[in-house]
Amino acid sequence: MPENINWNKSKDLESEIALLSEQIDNKRRLLEAERGMVSDKEVLKETVAENFFTDTELNKSGTSESVGLNIKSDSTHQSASYLDSLDDTSVEQVNTLVQMVSDQGIRKTIKHAISNTPFILDAFHDLLVDKLYDELKSRGLIS
Repeated sequence: MPENINWNKSKDLESEIALLSEQIDNKRRLLEAERGMVSDKEVLKETVAENFFTDTELNKSGTSESVGLNIKSDSTHQSASYLDSLDDTSVEQVNTLVQMVSDQGIRKTIKHAISNTPFILDAFHDLLVDKLYDELKSRGLIS
C-alpha cells in the first residue's frame, strides 16, 4: 500500500505545487493546440515528467533527458494495480520516496530518486502523478 504525502508539511512543497499549477495551465494550452482535448491526468503526467524529471540540475548527474520515463497517456493504467505487482523491496523503495516528498519536497526527492533503477523511478513517477492529481483536484487547481 502506498504511503500518503503530507502536502501541508513543507513550505517548499507548497511553492512547488503553486508553480506546478501554473505549468499545468501552460502545458494544457500547448497540448490542446497540438492535439485537441486532453485529460487533466495526461497534462499532469507530462508536466511532472518535463518539469521535474528533466530538470537541468538532474541532468548534470549524467542522466539522459528523459530519465527513462514513459510519459505517454495510458487510460487503462492504474497506479494501485501497478504497485500491487511490485515485489516487496520495490514497494518499500517507492514508499520511501513518497515519504520523502512530505519531508523534502518534490525536486529534492526526485534528485534522490534518480539514483534508483529506471523501474523504481518509473513506479515513483506514476505514483507521484496519481497523488499529485488527487491533491490538485482536491484544491480545485484541476478539474
